[in-house]
Amino acid sequence: MSIPDTTGRRPFIIVLGLDLTDSKSGGFALDQAARIASRIEPSQVHAVYALPEGASDAVVREAAGLTQMYVNGKVAALAIKGPVLGVHVRRGDAAREIAQVAAELDADMIIVGTHKAPHLKTLFVGSTAERVMAN
Repeated sequence: MSIPDTTGRRPFIIVLGLDLTDSKSGGFALDQAARIASRIEPSQVHAVYALPEGASDAVVREAAGLTQMYVNGKVAALAIKGPVLGVHVRRGDAAREIAQVAAELDADMIIVGTHKAPHLKTLFVGSTAERVMAN
């Protein structure tokens, strides 16, 4: 469910797939999501981080805290105001979990970073992004 908005209008919802082990592509994706959201009011960015299926509850809680801290730090560094931010830490396949959160929130856009070297196709779609689209 999306975060309630005080204007009464449905917010523009962006789901952001994050990989905290790759701060370069994840950071760029977060930068872009925050910039897009800052131009559309009201808007929300929901960061999704997927852990392995067998991750313990303690690991999930720690990952949620670290993800929230990372997202807050990046947004503060960008000095962008406006978007409401949510963090979702799930267990399972990253592509499936990103697609699931997007469906649950009725997202308008999904942004996912990519590890691949620049190539015309990977400027738009990376490996996890390809799998998200398949879901």
